[in-house]
Amino acid sequence: LAQLLSPSVCTMAIKVQRSSRLAVAAVLAAIASLCLFSVCNLFFEVRKDARIAAERVGRQKHRRATPPTPLKEDDNKAPALPEEPPSDDREYVLKACRDHPVGLGNCPQLFVIGTQKGGTTTLARWIETVERVGFGTSYTKNHYGQRKKETHFYTELPEEARTNATELYARTRGYIDGFGVKEKRGSVAVEGTPSYMALTYVPELLVRSGVGNRQSRFLIILRDPVDRFVSGVNMVTGLRGKGESIDALKFHPEGKKENIEEFGMRMQEEIAKCRSSAADHERHKACTTHLNRKDHGDAIDQLYRGVYVDQLRWWLNFFEPDQFCILASSRFATEPLKALSQHASRCLNDVGIKISDLPREVENSNVARKKYSFEDSYPNLRAKLNKNLFDATNRELKDLLREKWGIENFAI
Repeated sequence: LAQLLSPSVCTMAIKVQRSSRLAVAAVLAAIASLCLFSVCNLFFEVRKDARIAAERVGRQKHRRATPPTPLKEDDNKAPALPEEPPSDDREYVLKACRDHPVGLGNCPQLFVIGTQKGGTTTLARWIETVERVGFGTSYTKNHYGQRKKETHFYTELPEEARTNATELYARTRGYIDGFGVKEKRGSVAVEGTPSYMALTYVPELLVRSGVGNRQSRFLIILRDPVDRFVSGVNMVTGLRGKGESIDALKFHPEGKKENIEEFGMRMQEEIAKCRSSAADHERHKACTTHLNRKDHGDAIDQLYRGVYVDQLRWWLNFFEPDQFCILASSRFATEPLKALSQHASRCLNDVGIKISDLPREVENSNVARKKYSFEDSYPNLRAKLNKNLFDATNRELKDLLREKWGIENFAI
């Protein structure tokens, strides 16, 4: 029986062994095919992603935003925005700054734009007493122990963000998220960088970034231009608070010794040249281009920052007159609450801040503490600058204030 069964058993064993080998081979072949398919699929996905990224970069290079052209002197409507490439950041910014009602959102609605050295720090301290007001991401302690009001977002934008719309919206999204008042009902985001008023590119960037729109309100406080000039020179030369004199500094581009009076007279001649070379609504851009820091030093624009009429005319190329409220610094220094009530209440009310929300006084006022007038220190400088420059520009300023805002007898 064993002899009869042994061939059959051996044959069956051989068949089972062959079947097992075939099954293993089939499984290995299936695994290999699956791996090959996955590798090929991953390769094509990577190629697709690379192609999409290359196309996106190409679109960004060829869709660079061009700054809007200032309008004619008699047309104060904001320029039409250039076509911008769609992006999540753009939609986010426009929704936060244009679609949200005033008092609900983190986009700044109130801007304290100038003038620098005019009392803007004290003005911001009055506004910050309102609990629902939020300033920007740089709102930290300054050297006086007070909270800092300035973000300098538009002054510190790199060139890529100024010329590339995609980069501008990406950075603007981070900027508006830094005000800390998102979705708080009744909240007001406030931007308080006083150098904005004197910089030609800021209103253009405000409009292009979507932050500046018809709901925006701008507070401006104007100081006597000679006092502002002396105070500004003290600031940019680093001598503020040190008790050092600015009369022996070398302002001249060739390194010549030049006191502040000689420097002021030289600068007013340069300002006269550039103002005579352009139409009223373009003088500000012409002069800021002419007064080049590389040629004249860090203090070069401190005198021209007191020519307020040119700066206001430039801003009116982009925003309407009823979006601005203008205060006299001398009045604000002596009667702050009364000055705010008479000259700033409209703008404050428009963004949801009532005069009744403000305190009757603010302790440790920066305006009250510092030396406010330099009339006794530089009488000759004042007389010469007023005669040669500011008497004329202040008359133009009063005419503009009367025409656009109905303000009579404005006294800086």
